[in-house]
Amino acid sequence: MIYTIYEIDPNRVLKKHSQQDLKTLPAVDSTPLWIDINQRDTESLTEFLHSLEIHPLALEACLETVPDSHIGIYEESLFIGLPIVLNANNKHHSFLTILCLPGKLITIHTDPIPALNDIVENYSSSITFRLANTSAVLYQILDHIVDQEIGLALKVRDTIDKLEKSFETEEFEDPASEIDRLRRQAIHFEAILEDQYYCVSSLQSIESSAFSVEGIHDYIRDIMYHQDHAVTSVGRQIDRLTALRQHFLLQLQDKTNKRLQLLTIVSTIFLPLMLIAGIYGMNFQQMPELSWQYGYPLVLLFMGVTAAGLIWWIARKGWFKL
Repeated sequence: MIYTIYEIDPNRVLKKHSQQDLKTLPAVDSTPLWIDINQRDTESLTEFLHSLEIHPLALEACLETVPDSHIGIYEESLFIGLPIVLNANNKHHSFLTILCLPGKLITIHTDPIPALNDIVENYSSSITFRLANTSAVLYQILDHIVDQEIGLALKVRDTIDKLEKSFETEEFEDPASEIDRLRRQAIHFEAILEDQYYCVSSLQSIESSAFSVEGIHDYIRDIMYHQDHAVTSVGRQIDRLTALRQHFLLQLQDKTNKRLQLLTIVSTIFLPLMLIAGIYGMNFQQMPELSWQYGYPLVLLFMGVTAAGLIWWIARKGWFKL
């Protein structure tokens, strides 16, 4: 199990804690701590969480093999299960487990999460937290994740813009499949954003020794506003993709209709010619025209005039305007 322990010092910045052994961590002083656990080992994680004497339901939620998004208060423990989109082009998502305890914030994840790395980099130097407690760290984690996903929502929009322009250049061999793929990803993205919105909105009404909104209440509302904007943006892109698919199907139907129209015109021209050829192709002995010297060229002339007359009439009707 890979982990890093940070403390929030009185100057409201992050620094690595001198105590780097999880086994003896519960015995350290009351300095606010952030423990980030990556690539967890179930046995080691269970041993560490047991040493914190957390509520059994909180322990069970942290150790779930297939985690789900929810928020729960278990005595002095606050559990947050947060799905995260790391790549807008991937239909799968990562998951961040957050456990808030009095004076401790524990984040557990399997995939690297850039937002967490940004917080460590930014708040280990000149930038300071608003408060010297774990609630301020939790706010920054949520804020960075939401900002990251707003950027992904903009990438989704740019991808759809390129797809829309590609209709003219026929860059994609099967645009319908590409539209369906993007739509499925966007719907999945929207569902994750909605789950995140539920978790963050629930924090507004929570007051416990594990988490306090005092001093960051307005900032929590700001996160919710950004999440709502991201959900609305992705929803608009889903509507665009639906309209784009309908537009593509109409284009496809229009092309098919034009081809059928062309075949109909060709058939209209050749049907009377085939009728004439069929009549003179019958094997009757008493057909005077067959022995006439000028019969063959006159029939060809009549067929040519018939075809030309049909072409003129069809052109006058505007049928050639495909």
